[in-house]
Amino acid sequence: MSGTIKAGTIMMKAGTIIPQSLRVETEPYSHGWEIIKNSDAYALDRDIRRADWNFFFLAASFLATALGYWKCLTEK
Repeated sequence: MSGTIKAGTIMMKAGTIIPQSLRVETEPYSHGWEIIKNSDAYALDRDIRRADWNFFFLAASFLATALGYWKCLTEK
């Protein structure tokens, strides 16, 4: 297992299928996760696009609670 992560660290689920042309070096981080060592986000995105692949994240769900007060600006 690797040390601590920092801003800009790219993590990937272990076993993720990626294009063969994408030569990323990874190291295990925690159970089921790896850190990509030899690339930053811009370079990785560029390489993924060159391979004619797309990269996206789909969140499972969003839950939110909000409190507030709405006053119409035309009220006097």
